[in-house]
Formats: sequence, structure tokens, C-alpha cells
Amino acid sequence: MMLSTISIGISMASASPGDNELGLTKVRISTAGQFLELKNTGLNAMDMSRVQIAYYNNYDLSKATSSKLISLSGQLAPNEYYMVNDSAVTLCYQTTVASASLGFSTTSGMLQIIYLEQSEVGGQFSSRVLDSFAWSKSAVANNNNVVQLPSSKPNSFLQDNEGTWVETWPSASNPCQYETGVGAVDEQGESGDYVFLGSTLPPVRRVATTTSSSSNKVNRNIGKMAPVINEILPNPASPQTDADDEFIELYNPNDSNFDLTGFKLAFGSKNPKKYTFSEGTVLSSKQFKAFTSGETSISLSNTEAQVWLLDPNDKVITQSEPYTKAKDGQSWALDSGKWVWTSVPTPNEINVLSSTGSNTKAKQVATVLGISSTKGGAGEAGSDSAPHKLADKMPVNSVVLAVVGLTAIGYALYEYRYDISNKIYELRRYFKNRREIRRQV
Repeated sequence: MMLSTISIGISMASASPGDNELGLTKVRISTAGQFLELKNTGLNAMDMSRVQIAYYNNYDLSKATSSKLISLSGQLAPNEYYMVNDSAVTLCYQTTVASASLGFSTTSGMLQIIYLEQSEVGGQFSSRVLDSFAWSKSAVANNNNVVQLPSSKPNSFLQDNEGTWVETWPSASNPCQYETGVGAVDEQGESGDYVFLGSTLPPVRRVATTTSSSSNKVNRNIGKMAPVINEILPNPASPQTDADDEFIELYNPNDSNFDLTGFKLAFGSKNPKKYTFSEGTVLSSKQFKAFTSGETSISLSNTEAQVWLLDPNDKVITQSEPYTKAKDGQSWALDSGKWVWTSVPTPNEINVLSSTGSNTKAKQVATVLGISSTKGGAGEAGSDSAPHKLADKMPVNSVVLAVVGLTAIGYALYEYRYDISNKIYELRRYFKNRREIRRQV
């Protein structure tokens, strides 16, 4: 569905087919939240820094009074998806995400997906419209290119279904599968052979990521929701040890097994490390499974750390909230989408929550782009999970008071040393005189 366009400061090239193709697949324009999803329909990975989204506040461009450009970034592999959103959304596998302030009009508007091309001769840039979408709050007569926005369901959006935009909404049983008024639609609106489904908890942080060059790795979990990071024990209490009993627990929400082969646990803060699951690692249906430091050599920090689950292409599938100041024997556990400390660690079982104070979240100490490429099995350099020193356990104010007190006593002895010496001399003469008097009597 290609519409006319207006100049945005660079010349427009003809829309000839090529390796760089991008199409709109989903659009939500609502006061409750907005997003759009793009799919790379070309043959090669696409440089998204050459892609811009042009927005106009009227589907009739001659009546548009304002417009803006939204620039993107990163790489997008063939047959993968790129979502731009300004609100919380459920994210499924194989989706690269970027946040932007959209602010699209819910009355009327148009989007154009523009690709910047550089000519081989002269190096001049031109732009090509790859796809476009026009909408109106009310039906527009005699214009099949303008789509009427849906209003029947609060969470609904529009999805391209073989050239026709249809109202779609998340399935009640699986938010990564969708339903329409004409029947069920799978995760990407098609039957594709490379479809992953994500999980609803915890929410994925909205950041731009870079697609791995090895994007053709086999997907053995088509149509399944992702495992959830459910519990983390960074600082086991004695007699347990950091070397053997720290753990990261995953939960499989599916009704069938989930193959973790090639998936990775990333852990740490400023420079996270990875552990890669070996061939044949499987989570059974509805299983809680704790992966301990003794089994994996994962070493968790006691302060300012976070855990991610990555798919074989290094895409973030699910993640914990960052935590700080892990106390002895307390685990960082998931409670209905929120992360809290509990004094009852429950590896391989449902979480048992106890009252350990407020659920204060740590600052965002790590980002997806900060995850290093270190292979699994190695612990994190600089981890503070080693046994505490005595000074770490002793309150700082007590140490300071002791030092100040000893210093004051030493200074007083030095300052009054002559007076003290005279007093000692007088006492010695007094006792000597007493002894002489007693001998005389």
C-alpha cells in the first residue's frame, strides 16, 4: 500500500525492488499507547540507521500542518521485526525494540517508512518510500488507502493481513498470539517457520539492540512463551557457600518442554558475563529449575547486579530487575511482576515470600548493550561474593569512636605527663612517711 509523499529535504528515488525492503506489519494509534512494527522483507540485513519514519498529522498531505522524522538505529536481519513504541507492550521473540516519543494524532495522520540510499556515482543521498500507512478516526468515503482506527477493544491494534488491515487483539491465553474478528492469527500474522514467542513477565526494557550476525540458528521452540527468570540467590547463608549454592532459577510457563540449547544467562553489572546452556538442556513443562554456581561456575555479585536470559542469537528474552545489597540468605524473587527480597530461598520450587522491608529497586546499573561476549562458564571479574572481612561486618561508627577515644586518652597522657609525674612522687613520699611513723611507734 504505497501512498504519495512530500519532500523532506532530500530528493526522492523511484521505489524499485531491492535487497533493502521494509514493511509495516502492526500499528496502534491510541491515547492509551502507540506503537508500530516493521518487518525486514529483503534479502539482507538492513542498516536501520538509514531508516526514518516520517509522520504527518493528516492523511491528506495537502492539509497537514505539522510533521516530524523519527530516526532509528541498529541492524535488522531478514524476516525479523523492529518495534518502535512509546508505552509498555508485550514483546515476543525476534523483535528488535526502540523507544520513541510518538505522539501520533488519533484523529487523522500518515506514516511513511523512508530509506536513505547513496548513489554509487557522486555519493549523493536520495530517499525511497518503502511503505506507508494512513488513518482516520472516522470512515473516509471513496478512499481505500485510509484505514479507520478501531475502537471496539481497549488493547486492539491494526495488523496487516495479506494486504488488508484488520483489528487484532492479544489472546487471553497467550499475549504473544493474536485474535481477530475473522479468526485466530499467529504471532506475526503468518505461518512463518522462524517464529518465537516471548513471555509476559517480567517486562523487557525498551532499548535498541544489535542483531547477531548468526541469525540463522535453529529455533526449537516455535510458538512457545519464553522461560521467566523467577528467583536469584546472590549471597547464600552459611553453611552454604558462594562457590556451590548461588543460583538463578528459571520457570517454563508452557504446557510442553522448552529446549534451552544455545540459550545464555547473562549476569553482572558494568561488564556482564555469559553462561551458555549445553546441548540437551531442557526445561520441563511448568518446571522451576535452579542453575547453581556449583553446576555452572556462575558467580553473582552481592551489589548492583542483574540477570538476563538471551536466545541463541543473543537477543534479550527476559530479565530481572537490578538488585543491590544482597543480604546473607535472602533471594531476589519475582512477585506478580515485581521483584522483592525474601528470606526464604526456594530453589526448584514456587516462590515463598517473606516480609523483608520495602521493595526498593536498584538503579539501572546495566544495559543490554553492555553485555560482553565472554563465553559461558566463567565467573564475573570483580565479584564481591567472596566471604566478608571482619571490617565489613563491624559498623563503621563503632570503629571511628574507638579510634577517637584511644587518641584522646593518648593525647591527655602526653599533655599532663609532668603533673601526673608530680602526683606519683607525692604519693610515694606520703606512703614512705607513713611507714616511718609506724616503725617509730
